[in-house]
Amino acid sequence: MNEPTDKRPCIVIISGQLLFAELLSGALASHNLMSGGFAGNAAEGIELCRNLHPEAVVLDYRLPDGEGLEAAEQILSDSPAARIILLTAHPSHDLLGRAADLGICGLLPLHGTVDSLFDAIEHARPGAMVIHPSFLVPVTPPSGVAGLPTLSRRERQVLALLAEGCDVKTSAKRLNVTISTCRGYVKSVLSKLDAHTQLEAVAVARRMQLLEPAQPI
Repeated sequence: MNEPTDKRPCIVIISGQLLFAELLSGALASHNLMSGGFAGNAAEGIELCRNLHPEAVVLDYRLPDGEGLEAAEQILSDSPAARIILLTAHPSHDLLGRAADLGICGLLPLHGTVDSLFDAIEHARPGAMVIHPSFLVPVTPPSGVAGLPTLSRRERQVLALLAEGCDVKTSAKRLNVTISTCRGYVKSVLSKLDAHTQLEAVAVARRMQLLEPAQPI
Protein backbone atom coordinates (compact mmCIF):
# COMPACT_ATOMS: atom_id res chain seq x y z
CA MET A 1 0.00 0.00 0.00
CA ASN A 2 1.39 3.43 -0.96
CA GLU A 3 1.83 5.98 1.78
CA PRO A 4 -0.44 9.03 1.48
CA THR A 5 0.97 12.25 -0.06
CA ASP A 6 -1.54 14.44 1.77
CA LYS A 7 0.29 16.61 4.32
CA ARG A 8 -2.53 16.59 6.86
CA PRO A 9 -2.05 14.37 9.94
CA CYS A 10 -3.05 10.81 9.11
CA ILE A 11 -5.49 9.13 11.50
CA VAL A 12 -6.33 5.42 11.60
CA ILE A 13 -9.45 4.10 13.35
CA ILE A 14 -9.63 0.56 14.73
CA SER A 15 -13.02 -0.51 16.06
CA GLY A 16 -15.35 -3.46 15.86
CA GLN A 17 -18.20 -0.96 15.54
CA LEU A 18 -17.81 -0.38 11.83
CA LEU A 19 -20.56 2.21 11.52
CA PHE A 20 -18.87 4.33 14.20
CA ALA A 21 -15.49 3.90 12.50
CA GLU A 22 -16.89 4.83 9.10
CA LEU A 23 -18.69 7.93 10.39
CA LEU A 24 -15.65 9.10 12.34
CA SER A 25 -13.42 8.48 9.35
CA GLY A 26 -15.67 10.68 7.25
CA ALA A 27 -15.66 13.46 9.86
CA LEU A 28 -11.88 13.81 9.99
CA ALA A 29 -11.67 16.11 6.97
CA SER A 30 -13.72 18.80 8.71
CA HIS A 31 -10.98 19.00 11.37
CA ASN A 32 -8.13 19.25 8.85
CA LEU A 33 -7.20 15.63 9.44
CA MET A 34 -6.77 12.87 6.89
CA SER A 35 -8.34 9.46 7.27
CA GLY A 36 -5.90 6.65 6.72
CA GLY A 37 -8.84 4.29 6.76
CA PHE A 38 -10.40 2.07 9.39
CA ALA A 39 -10.16 -1.54 10.43
CA GLY A 40 -12.69 -3.75 12.17
CA ASN A 41 -10.26 -5.90 14.13
CA ALA A 42 -6.80 -5.86 15.69
CA ALA A 43 -5.00 -7.81 12.96
CA GLU A 44 -6.24 -5.56 10.16
CA GLY A 45 -5.59 -2.46 12.24
CA ILE A 46 -2.01 -3.45 13.04
CA GLU A 47 -1.33 -4.10 9.36
CA LEU A 48 -2.91 -0.80 8.34
CA CYS A 49 -0.77 1.11 10.84
CA ARG A 50 2.33 -0.80 9.74
CA ASN A 51 1.75 0.40 6.17
CA LEU A 52 0.75 3.98 6.93
CA HIS A 53 2.66 4.92 10.12
CA PRO A 54 -0.18 7.29 11.14
CA GLU A 55 0.26 10.27 13.44
CA ALA A 56 -2.64 9.09 15.60
CA VAL A 57 -4.73 5.95 16.10
CA VAL A 58 -8.22 5.83 17.59
CA LEU A 59 -8.39 2.36 19.10
CA ASP A 60 -11.30 0.48 20.67
CA TYR A 61 -10.28 -1.42 23.81
CA ARG A 62 -12.47 -4.41 22.94
CA LEU A 63 -11.94 -5.84 19.47
CA PRO A 64 -13.38 -8.99 17.87
CA ASP A 65 -9.99 -10.71 17.79
CA GLY A 66 -8.28 -9.40 20.92
CA GLU A 67 -7.65 -6.64 23.41
CA GLY A 68 -6.88 -3.09 22.36
CA LEU A 69 -3.83 -2.86 24.62
CA GLU A 70 -2.23 -5.82 22.85
CA ALA A 71 -2.86 -4.15 19.51
CA ALA A 72 -1.48 -0.87 20.87
CA GLU A 73 1.73 -2.56 21.97
CA GLN A 74 2.32 -3.93 18.48
CA ILE A 75 1.40 -0.64 16.80
CA LEU A 76 3.84 1.29 19.00
CA SER A 77 6.52 -1.29 18.29
CA ASP A 78 6.09 -0.69 14.55
CA SER A 79 5.40 3.07 14.80
CA PRO A 80 6.80 4.49 18.08
CA ALA A 81 5.70 8.03 17.21
CA ALA A 82 2.02 7.10 16.82
CA ARG A 83 -0.28 8.75 19.34
CA ILE A 84 -2.90 6.23 20.44
CA ILE A 85 -6.29 7.27 21.83
CA LEU A 86 -7.92 4.31 23.57
CA LEU A 87 -11.72 4.13 23.82
CA THR A 88 -13.41 2.04 26.49
CA ALA A 89 -16.88 1.58 27.95
CA HIS A 90 -15.48 0.10 31.17
CA PRO A 91 -12.65 2.22 32.62
CA SER A 92 -10.71 1.00 35.64
CA HIS A 93 -7.66 2.00 37.66
CA ASP A 94 -5.85 -1.03 36.27
CA LEU A 95 -6.65 -0.15 32.66
CA LEU A 96 -5.53 3.43 33.20
CA GLY A 97 -2.25 2.31 34.71
CA ARG A 98 -1.58 -0.25 31.97
CA ALA A 99 -2.39 2.27 29.26
CA ALA A 100 -0.08 4.87 30.79
CA ASP A 101 2.74 2.36 31.21
CA LEU A 102 2.39 1.33 27.58
CA GLY A 103 2.65 4.90 26.32
CA ILE A 104 -0.94 5.42 25.20
CA CYS A 105 -1.67 9.13 24.90
CA GLY A 106 -5.40 9.28 25.63
CA LEU A 107 -8.17 7.36 27.40
CA LEU A 108 -11.75 8.31 26.54
CA PRO A 109 -15.24 6.85 26.92
CA LEU A 110 -16.37 4.74 23.99
CA HIS A 111 -19.63 6.65 23.74
CA GLY A 112 -18.19 10.11 24.41
CA THR A 113 -18.62 13.19 22.27
CA VAL A 114 -16.91 13.67 18.93
CA ASP A 115 -15.56 17.03 20.11
CA SER A 116 -13.76 15.43 23.06
CA LEU A 117 -12.26 12.85 20.73
CA PHE A 118 -10.97 15.43 18.27
CA ASP A 119 -9.63 17.49 21.17
CA ALA A 120 -7.69 14.46 22.37
CA ILE A 121 -6.35 13.79 18.88
CA GLU A 122 -5.09 17.36 18.75
CA HIS A 123 -3.58 17.65 22.23
CA ALA A 124 -2.60 14.18 23.45
CA ARG A 125 1.14 13.63 23.48
CA PRO A 126 3.55 11.15 25.10
CA GLY A 127 3.98 12.28 28.68
CA ALA A 128 0.80 14.38 28.50
CA MET A 129 -1.92 11.75 28.56
CA VAL A 130 -5.44 13.06 27.94
CA ILE A 131 -7.95 11.43 30.30
CA HIS A 132 -11.68 12.09 30.22
CA PRO A 133 -12.83 13.77 33.48
CA SER A 134 -15.34 10.99 34.13
CA PHE A 135 -12.43 8.55 34.45
CA LEU A 136 -10.69 10.45 37.25
CA VAL A 137 -10.57 8.68 40.60
CA PRO A 138 -11.92 10.20 43.83
CA VAL A 139 -9.52 12.70 45.38
CA THR A 140 -9.81 11.32 48.91
CA PRO A 141 -8.21 7.96 49.66
CA PRO A 142 -10.52 5.36 51.22
CA SER A 143 -10.62 5.58 54.99
CA GLY A 144 -8.72 2.94 56.89
CA VAL A 145 -6.39 2.13 54.00
CA ALA A 146 -2.87 1.72 55.30
CA GLY A 147 0.40 2.00 53.47
CA LEU A 148 -0.47 4.96 51.23
CA PRO A 149 2.28 7.57 50.83
CA THR A 150 1.66 10.87 52.57
CA LEU A 151 1.93 13.86 50.24
CA SER A 152 1.98 17.46 51.39
CA ARG A 153 -0.58 19.91 50.03
CA ARG A 154 2.03 21.38 47.69
CA GLU A 155 3.14 17.96 46.50
CA ARG A 156 -0.48 17.11 45.70
CA GLN A 157 -0.76 20.33 43.70
CA VAL A 158 2.39 19.49 41.77
CA LEU A 159 1.09 15.98 41.14
CA ALA A 160 -2.20 17.34 39.80
CA LEU A 161 -0.32 19.62 37.41
CA LEU A 162 1.77 16.70 36.22
CA ALA A 163 -1.49 14.88 35.48
CA GLU A 164 -2.52 17.84 33.32
CA GLY A 165 0.66 17.39 31.31
CA CYS A 166 2.44 20.47 32.66
CA ASP A 167 6.23 20.53 32.63
CA VAL A 168 8.29 21.84 35.56
CA LYS A 169 8.50 25.38 34.19
CA THR A 170 4.75 25.63 33.65
CA SER A 171 3.99 24.06 37.03
CA ALA A 172 6.32 26.51 38.77
CA LYS A 173 4.56 29.42 37.11
CA ARG A 174 1.11 28.07 38.00
CA LEU A 175 2.11 27.61 41.64
CA ASN A 176 4.10 30.85 41.84
CA VAL A 177 7.31 29.15 42.97
CA THR A 178 10.78 28.97 41.45
CA ILE A 179 11.65 26.30 38.92
CA SER A 180 14.23 24.91 41.32
CA THR A 181 11.66 24.64 44.11
CA CYS A 182 9.14 22.99 41.81
CA ARG A 183 11.76 20.54 40.60
CA GLY A 184 12.37 19.61 44.22
CA TYR A 185 8.67 18.92 44.74
CA VAL A 186 8.62 16.73 41.63
CA LYS A 187 11.60 14.72 42.88
CA SER A 188 9.90 14.31 46.25
CA VAL A 189 6.67 13.10 44.62
CA LEU A 190 8.55 10.60 42.46
CA SER A 191 10.45 9.32 45.49
CA LYS A 192 7.34 8.90 47.64
CA LEU A 193 5.47 7.11 44.86
CA ASP A 194 8.50 4.98 43.95
CA ALA A 195 8.19 6.19 40.36
CA HIS A 196 10.96 6.72 37.83
CA THR A 197 9.15 9.17 35.55
CA GLN A 198 6.47 11.82 35.90
CA LEU A 199 4.06 9.77 33.79
CA GLU A 200 4.61 6.75 36.01
CA ALA A 201 4.01 8.92 39.09
CA VAL A 202 0.64 10.03 37.71
CA ALA A 203 -0.36 6.45 36.89
CA VAL A 204 0.64 5.27 40.39
CA ALA A 205 -1.22 8.16 42.02
CA ARG A 206 -4.40 7.33 40.12
CA ARG A 207 -4.21 3.70 41.16
CA MET A 208 -3.73 4.78 44.79
CA GLN A 209 -6.50 7.40 44.54
CA LEU A 210 -4.13 10.19 45.54
CA LEU A 211 -4.83 12.62 42.75
CA GLU A 212 -6.63 15.87 43.37
CA PRO A 213 -7.16 19.02 41.30
CA ALA A 214 -4.57 21.76 41.63
CA GLN A 215 -5.80 24.48 43.99
CA PRO A 216 -5.33 28.21 43.32
CA ILE A 217 -2.70 29.93 45.39
